[in-house]
Amino acid sequence: MATTRTRQAKAKPPAKRQAKVTRPLIPIPETPRQLETVLSMPVRLGNAVVDPAVQLLTVDEAARLLRIGTSTLWRIVMRGELTSYKIGGFARRISLAALQEYITSCAGAA
Repeated sequence: MATTRTRQAKAKPPAKRQAKVTRPLIPIPETPRQLETVLSMPVRLGNAVVDPAVQLLTVDEAARLLRIGTSTLWRIVMRGELTSYKIGGFARRISLAALQEYITSCAGAA
């Protein structure tokens, strides 16, 4: 006596998990003039308004603002040319004021 197998529906592969995309607090400017505007705009965080000079950026966000790679920015930070703050174990943040200072110092050197 032959046994029959019932057809089972093919299991769908699990859906790929998409990485959570975090939106930066400030828009990434396209031109130097837009960068100056962005650096002078206050930023809203809920009910609080944060002065852009004290806003802290991740290394990735700061690199995108400068339009350089993150490894290049890490080198600049490690050489001490750009002031950064270590928060917790591994997090490093760069203030907009320090970023603006660095841009000014680079423009003066050129």
